[in-house]
Amino acid sequence: MSIRTPKDPVLVVEDDELMHDVYRDIFSIHNIEFEIAENGKIALDLIKRRDFSIFITDLNMPLMGGREFILELKKIKQDPLILVETGNNDPGVIIDIMKLGVFDYIIKPFDVDQFTKVLKKGLEFKYAREQERNLSIHASEKLRGQIEWLNYKENLRIKDKSQSTLRNLSDLKRSFLEGASIGSVMSIILVIKDMMQETEDGYLIDKDIMKTLFDCNDIVKHQFDGIYDITQILEKNLNIQEIPVNEFISELPKMVERLEPHLIPKNVTINFPILKSNSKIQVDKEAFSLAFEELVINAYKYTVANSTIFILAYISDGYLVISIKNDVNQKPYGGIPKEYEKIVIEPFIRLHNNDEKMYIVEKFGLGLGLTVVDNIIKKHNGIFFIHDINDYTSKTMKICVVAEIFLPLI
Repeated sequence: MSIRTPKDPVLVVEDDELMHDVYRDIFSIHNIEFEIAENGKIALDLIKRRDFSIFITDLNMPLMGGREFILELKKIKQDPLILVETGNNDPGVIIDIMKLGVFDYIIKPFDVDQFTKVLKKGLEFKYAREQERNLSIHASEKLRGQIEWLNYKENLRIKDKSQSTLRNLSDLKRSFLEGASIGSVMSIILVIKDMMQETEDGYLIDKDIMKTLFDCNDIVKHQFDGIYDITQILEKNLNIQEIPVNEFISELPKMVERLEPHLIPKNVTINFPILKSNSKIQVDKEAFSLAFEELVINAYKYTVANSTIFILAYISDGYLVISIKNDVNQKPYGGIPKEYEKIVIEPFIRLHNNDEKMYIVEKFGLGLGLTVVDNIIKKHNGIFFIHDINDYTSKTMKICVVAEIFLPLI
C-alpha cells in the first residue's frame, strides 16, 4: 500500500518498547520519518523544538498519559491530527476517546494492514487540510486579481472584438483538425480513396480502415452532440435552490460516480472533503454537477498515473470555495503557465494534447470544457480560476494544477 510521505515526521507517544519496534518496522517500510516519546511530557518537549505531521499516542503511560497529553497538545497546536491507540474496546471508552477530538483510534494489539490504512487516511486528511489552508491564504488575492482582470477584459473586448473573433475561428479550426476529430476523418477518407479497389459491383475497402473511420466518426458525432448540449446550457435559465453548505459538499461524490471505472487505467483515486458549516448557498445542482464533473475529467486527463485528485472545500471572504487539485508532469510540462491562466478558459483553447480515451465520458470536447464551467459558475454569480501551484507539503516539491470555484454564501 502506497502512503504519502509527509514533510514533517510522525510523533509516536508510547512507553511499550515492543510497540516501538512495531512502529519502526512500519515507518521504515514506508520511508516515513518518525520520533518516539515514552510519555506525554517528553512528547511536549519535542514539540517545542520541531513540527510534526501527526501524533499517535497511547492512553496509559507514566508521568503523563494520553488524555492529558492530548489536552495539552490542543493548547499549543491548532487542530492537531491525533490517532489514539488503546487496548480497551469498550464502546464507552471509544466514545470518550472520540470526544477528545481525535481523528481515529486503533485497538491494540492491532493488525499492521489495518493500522497502515488508518495511517494513510490520516496523512491524506492532513495533506488535504494543509492544501485548504494554503489555498485559503491566497483566495482574497485571487478575488482582487479577478476583479481587475474582468475590468481589463471588458475594455479589451470593446477595443479588440474583431481580432478576438479571428482568433477564436483559428482555434476552432485547430480543434477540428487535431486528434481523432474531423481532421482524422478527412485523412482516413483520403487513404480510402487511394487504397480502394474498384470491382464490378462497387469497391473493396480494407475493413480495419473502415473500422477506424467508424470510430473517428463516433468521436466527431460525440463532439457535435457536445456543442448542442453547450448551446442548451448557455440558453437555459438556472433552477436555483437554497441548500446548506455541508449538505452540498456531501453530495459531491455522487456527481462524479459514473467516472469511477474510467479512472482505473491510470490508477487515479479521488479524495473528497468534509466541511462543517452552517452557511447556505443558492445553486442549480444539475448545472453545477456538469461543471464539477468536467473539472474532475480535466484533472484526470492531465494528472500523473498512480496519484490522487484532491477535492478541497473551505469558506473564504463570503464564498464557498471548492478546489480540484491534481499533480502534473514537470517534463514534459503539463501545467498552465501564468500567462495562460486567463486565456485557457476562452473557447477552443487547448494547451496540451487531448486524452482521446476520455471522449466516451467527456461531454464537452473541442477545447470548450473550461468555457462551459466558467459560464455555469458566472450564472451562479460566482468566480472560476484555474492555475498552477508549487506544492511543498511533501518532502519533494510538486507542480500541481488547481481549479477553483467560488460560490457566494447567502
